Amino acid sequence: SEQPRAWNWARSTWGLTEYVHQPRIPLINPSVRFIGKVAGNPAQIPTSTKKLVLSPGHQMEVFLEGVLRQVSAHVELGAFIAGTKEILQLSPYEFEHFVAALYARAGFKTLVTKASGDGGIDVIAVFPTDATDGLLIQAKRYSGGVGISVIRELIGARHLASADRKLYRLAVITTGRFTKASKAAELSHAAEIELYDYRALADILQSLRTTRFSDIYYLQATSAADLC
Repeated sequence: SEQPRAWNWARSTWGLTEYVHQPRIPLINPSVRFIGKVAGNPAQIPTSTKKLVLSPGHQMEVFLEGVLRQVSAHVELGAFIAGTKEILQLSPYEFEHFVAALYARAGFKTLVTKASGDGGIDVIAVFPTDATDGLLIQAKRYSGGVGISVIRELIGARHLASADRKLYRLAVITTGRFTKASKAAELSHAAEIELYDYRALADILQSLRTTRFSDIYYLQATSAADLC
């Protein structure tokens, strides 16, 4: 049909938007049904069409929150993903928000700290289903090398952080590059330190060019369906 359609949650059917958005019956026991195929990592592509049904309550909340977070971040990163905007054009403040959006696109809940008094922490990213799993991130809008002193500063910031963040992993994201000492520190502490330079950021954005919103919907629905 050439007419726009929308999913009617009350009737569990497709319908014209003017009727769907003004339902004539109350919304009772809504559910999410995803039917389709996804593109992306071959390991994640179903061999056949899948159908997932999410029940009301926690599953629905996890699905909707996760989809909104990742879709919003994908839209925010759209110009970078398309290659029409360059990371190096960003100010240090804008780069912090770019990093936050990048982690939000990966499914994390993110918070950009205040410009002053952050103690070396620019962005906090927390896994949505486990508040003990998170990262303390320093975003460096540099054109040169990022040395070991930056990592030490972030380690110190974690030491002074609140108790619930003392076990968070550390990440340094830069538009520049890392020195040999920084890379050596990452190798020796791979479980708790992540380093991403300009080339790594470009690779991440390149990988996002092959994904679609349906990938986000499917993976979020799968994660929500796995909840007890």
